[in-house]
Order: sequence, then C-alpha cells, then structure tokens
Amino acid sequence: MAKKILLYVPLTLLSVFVLVVAVMWIEHKAPLTLPVLPGAYPVGRVIYDWIDSSRIDSAAPRPGVKRELMVWIWYPAGRGTDASRPAPYLPDPLARRVRAMQGFVMGELFTSDPSAVRTHSVEQANLVGRSGGAGGTARYPVVLMNSGIGALAADYTTYAESLAAAGYIVVGCDRPYSTFVVAFPNGRVVQRSAAGHPSEAGDPANFDRLVRYWSRDEHFILDKLQELDKDDPSGRFTGRIDLDHVGVLGHSFGGATAMQFSVDDPRCKAAVNLDGQPFGSVVTTGTSKPLLVLTGEHGREPDSVTGKIMGRIARIVRGPRIDGDSGDSVRARGDSGVMMPVVRAGHYWYEVRGAYHFNFSDMALTKEKWLARIAGATGSIGSRRGLEVTAGCLRTFFDVYLKGAPKGVLDSLGGRYPELGSAGAYK
Repeated sequence: MAKKILLYVPLTLLSVFVLVVAVMWIEHKAPLTLPVLPGAYPVGRVIYDWIDSSRIDSAAPRPGVKRELMVWIWYPAGRGTDASRPAPYLPDPLARRVRAMQGFVMGELFTSDPSAVRTHSVEQANLVGRSGGAGGTARYPVVLMNSGIGALAADYTTYAESLAAAGYIVVGCDRPYSTFVVAFPNGRVVQRSAAGHPSEAGDPANFDRLVRYWSRDEHFILDKLQELDKDDPSGRFTGRIDLDHVGVLGHSFGGATAMQFSVDDPRCKAAVNLDGQPFGSVVTTGTSKPLLVLTGEHGREPDSVTGKIMGRIARIVRGPRIDGDSGDSVRARGDSGVMMPVVRAGHYWYEVRGAYHFNFSDMALTKEKWLARIAGATGSIGSRRGLEVTAGCLRTFFDVYLKGAPKGVLDSLGGRYPELGSAGAYK
C-alpha cells in the first residue's frame, strides 16, 4: 500500500505540472485584444529608423557608434481607415527576436504570443484629413512616450492608441543597449549593455547620467519631428505637427526621463511620471512645468526604499523647500499607503490603489496574470482596469495642458476613478 502511495504522488504531481503547462500554453496562444478606449479618430502607426549623427552612443560596447533609435509614431487617422487589418503588436522581425531572447519558459508560457495580440492601429494609414499627401490643416499636439528601462515602446500601445484616438501624435522609441532587444531594418540586432542598463546595485550616478542621455534622445526626436512637419517625404505629417504643444510621459525609468526632460527642453509644456523613481538634476531643482505623478502601492517594499523614492517625488512635486522641511523621506501611512505632500501649482500626485509597478503597462495583460500577481508585479486593480484608469488620467491631464481644456476637469478625476488615492493639487 505504501509503495502504491509513493508511486501515485509523483504521478499526481507530474499530472498537475502537465495540466498547468497546458493551460499556460493555451493562454499564450489565446487571442488578446487591447482595451478599446473612447476617441474621435481611428489610429495610424508608422515606425522610423532615425540616426543622430551629432552623437556617439556612450552605451555602445564598441567606440564610434552613432546614436540610433527605432521610433514609433501613433497618430489620428482618417475616418475611412480600414481597421479590419490592424498593425501587428510587434513587427515580425522584432517578434522573432523577442521570442528567441526570452526562451521557451518566458516567451512561450509566461508571455502572450505577440501575433495573438490585437491592436487598434493601422500601419501607414493617412493622417486625418489627409489623402495622398493633400488636404487637412489641423495641427495635432505631441506626446513623447518613454518606456521603462528594458521595455519596448510597444509595451505601452494602450496609452499610445488612447491618446492618438483623442487627437494626439504620440512618439515612443526603442533605445539600443537599454531596451530588451532592438531590431533594425538592416537586420542588425542590439541587446542591452551594462552602460545602457545599469545594475540597481551599482553606483546611482549611473542612472543620473543615463536619464540625462535619454532626455537628449527626446530632444533629438523633437528636432526630427520638426523636420517632418516642415517636409515629410510621405506628405503625411507636413504642416500637421503642433510643436508648440508638447507633452512627455514615461513609466518607471521613462517616468524619470519625463521629469528630467521637462527641465532640459523648453519645448516641453507638461510631464507625466508613471511610478518612476526620479533621477537627474530635477531631483534638486524640481520642475516648473505642469506635472502629473501616478504611483502604485508600494507597501511590500522596505520602508527605507519606499521612503527614499517618495521623498524624491515629494521634493519635485512640492517645489521649493518649505522652512523646517528636513527631508529626503516621506513616511508611508494612511489607508492609501502613502502620505501625500503639499504640492505646488499645476502639480498632481495620485496613488492608484491596487496597482503595482507593471499595472502601468500592457505587460499587465501580456504576462501570465496569476504568476504576475504572485510575483508582486501586478496588483488587485485588474489588468484592464488599471490601464483604463491611467489612460483616462493621461488624456485628462494633457487635454488641460496641451489643448486648453478647463483645469476643473482635473478635480473630477477622483470621482471618475475611485481607485485614485489621496492627492494634492494647487491650481
């Protein structure tokens, strides 16, 4: 009897393992449609390979390499756009490289098949009001979108499509030596390097240097957009890019970049940081630009870690130091988990209840949901709900500061989205 039990135990465990793998494989292949968020326009998408001939890439492992970016642009498309054949979530060459880099377990079990992810963008569609390079006079404000370090621009497609559908030109990029993998049109493939993706255990100054370098990327991208607005060879963007109304957003290290860029480039009119620890000179100088900060719950982290990050955010959001303020730290407290500081005019800080770090990207949908919850990558807010809340906040904020909507609509965010925790805001 004992021998039979000993035999049944490993067989049962093996059966459970096979069942779990089978379920994960089915989920990996299952069709996944990104959230549909309201907007007046269909969405177009184009991808460019841009080289900054004025800069040598300091993150490259060999000398003399020019800085080169794969730039993704989402934009409002014409109403006759055929949305029945959406753009692939990842272009095939990039998808193949990503799967090869991730390996079987991460690529085939823990992550949705990119070919099964349905976007709402159409490749190479005409800009709204423009057909064959003619027609249309409206200009559309620009939002620069910065991925988290290692993440792809496509990992934030939900936000890009939401903003483009609302009448924004949204520009993201894959950064060689920082992004997980970059596949260029000529077949060259670039992976991360130590300089482009520093270790968190290393010298913090590495991140200060890198955030300024990423900010310089955004400056270059704006210059290229100015060239497109002046004379786009395709005719798509000529005279249609409103560079007088530029915003920037980012997640994680991309959020740090957004903050830094708001200081570095006067063309930036407003910035959003999604759950990113600030780095660079903005930590000490702050920013006078309108700023929205959304942070997730960080109760699982050591108080010293949370306190340092929240303290940095507090100093930026608050503005100039207040007499008697000693500090670098803000203690976690209250039912929302974080004590919100006094803030300066035009600065808004919300905690999104139930959201963890990866609820601020499409990875909340494309990664295996139960394992992501167990690992603490995502929280209880729900994969789609977290994206919907964040996308709604982004659109409202940029509508105010890039399109001139009444500032009062920002006061209604808490009522529209009960997941938003304590906030401070001075108009």
